Amino acid sequence: MAVIGFLPSSKSRFSYNQLQPKLAEIDRQAQLADAVEDSLRTPFQKQAIHLREVVVLYQRLKFSLQLPDSPDFLGELVQFQKALPAGVAAVRAKQRREALRNRRSRPWPNDSTLRSDGELRLPARDSTGRP
Repeated sequence: MAVIGFLPSSKSRFSYNQLQPKLAEIDRQAQLADAVEDSLRTPFQKQAIHLREVVVLYQRLKFSLQLPDSPDFLGELVQFQKALPAGVAAVRAKQRREALRNRRSRPWPNDSTLRSDGELRLPARDSTGRP
């Protein structure tokens, strides 16, 4: 721990806030240790890698519950929940417009033909008026 600025003492546990200013150095030491083959690593190198792994695990857990730099996460969730119906409606409206646009640009059905004299022959319709 002396390498990252902590003097040897009887203390063996540190808070994340104590380690945070030293995260770059912890990562650098772990990268140096990663370059060494497993069987040749010193106890310090093994612990540097382990420390980085537990710090990354802590960060993943911490940020899975609340995003960093989010002082009012609950307020943001409530705001998102209120805006969600309008967003879903907008997406559905866009999908309907695209479907309508695709229908309009669709070519004639396969069974309708343009005769050589310029008349369009449409398929026969049933009693409901459908082809």
